[in-house]
Amino acid sequence: MEHSKTIPDLRQNPLMLAVICLLHAGYNEIPRSRPKIYKKCVELLLRTWDSHRGIGDPVWDIEAFEVVLAEIAYHTLLTPEYQYGMTESQVREVAAKNLLQEAVPDRATAVQLARRMIDLCRGRAWMFTDVVGGIPGEERYSFTHQSFQEYFAAQYLVRHADSPEQVGDEITRNIVSGRLEIFSQICLSLASGKFQYGASLVYHHCLAANSGRSAVDDAALVEFLAKSADIVMLNGSALQLTADRVVQCLTKGTHAQFAKHLLRADFRHADSMQGMVAQAFVRFRDDRPSEFVRIMNTNLWAWENCLQEGVIGLADEVGFAGRLSRLFEGGLYYLRGGGESCTAMWLMRRLADPATDQPTRDRCARILEQLAALTPDDIVPEDAPTPPYALFKGSERSSRTVSTALLRSPRYSVDARAGLAYLTMAFCELMAQNQPGVIAESHSVLNDFMGARTLRQPARLPAGVSHLPRKDQERIRSWAAGDIDFFEWADESVAVS
Repeated sequence: MEHSKTIPDLRQNPLMLAVICLLHAGYNEIPRSRPKIYKKCVELLLRTWDSHRGIGDPVWDIEAFEVVLAEIAYHTLLTPEYQYGMTESQVREVAAKNLLQEAVPDRATAVQLARRMIDLCRGRAWMFTDVVGGIPGEERYSFTHQSFQEYFAAQYLVRHADSPEQVGDEITRNIVSGRLEIFSQICLSLASGKFQYGASLVYHHCLAANSGRSAVDDAALVEFLAKSADIVMLNGSALQLTADRVVQCLTKGTHAQFAKHLLRADFRHADSMQGMVAQAFVRFRDDRPSEFVRIMNTNLWAWENCLQEGVIGLADEVGFAGRLSRLFEGGLYYLRGGGESCTAMWLMRRLADPATDQPTRDRCARILEQLAALTPDDIVPEDAPTPPYALFKGSERSSRTVSTALLRSPRYSVDARAGLAYLTMAFCELMAQNQPGVIAESHSVLNDFMGARTLRQPARLPAGVSHLPRKDQERIRSWAAGDIDFFEWADESVAVS
């Protein structure tokens, strides 16, 4: 179930489910892309399915059979006349003609093999079978699952294509029409095998030849190519062009899902792609500087990406509080679905890791230097009391600040929210010991923490605590129950350490 979580629709079909289980049993994994899954399934069904089940005779000339199925699939997928399948006589005619052109020396042999193919498929819940009854000899045949139809149709298209550009034109027609996305992905994958630099050339053709397309159609094509970039072999030039077009689409009202496809934590070139997206922003900044500033202000993930890659610095952002807050908000983490939870965590981990390369260390150092230079003098005045007693200077203001930070915490990454909770626990203990009564009812979130601790009732903790990692939840609730004191534990498994 874990290995097949990207293909829940295929698991719902009994035949596909059985084949997927056999694939997993044989390889202990399931290919990451749908085209490769379909290829493995077809190989299994054509070559070993019957022998595995102990039935039937070996299939005759599998390669020729596959070529016949490819032509039938292409016609039934793309020709309206055959959208509900082909009659037996139509299948026999297409099969015999194909075999005569491709695989056998005379028509009599072609007709004989075409009949044998139909006999093999008739009455079976297999890839291709009779699905609607009719008069004898006129039963209608079709593919049992659209996946097989699309896979074989793509085989036919790419096999007969003279160039990657021809494949790109077919893909473009389908995507801008809002159909056949899986078929188009399989075409991309097969183009890699037929043409040198096949998929990369398709990408260049599709992304460069955009004249005459509407903004909506162009965005649909860019999103499809961004989504498919993880399942085909692409060179650096094609990947960079894709990143450039994704960044350009940000100005046309599109959302971050385009970038999400490229920046996912499990993307095959995740580290390189973050740099490519940053370079795309550099070119965009040179062409449209005011629009670049707008995107940096309105798209947190883009700002984080450019900051981490050294494209921008903290001085490019207005307002110290905004800069400081953004370091903990984790927009790139949520977009990627993994990695460092926020830029602050990225800074700490990169600086702590001995394997971090020198250019990255230099970028981290520059960010910290900029933060120090921009910090207002009144944040840490020269005559500030020694912590933790600095908390008691203007206690009402301090408690209000802590509560406000907690109210804003849903904007922050998980690590930042946990850190705020621990700071609040420390604040409550110190205030209870040194200035009880300062935390008033008006400071609602802070008062919840103080009330939970004072009354030994963890249930009074804010609901947001339940969104933290389980280990942090357990520690915070133990603190609220009075089982532990904040300043008396050290556990490297929680954020406070």
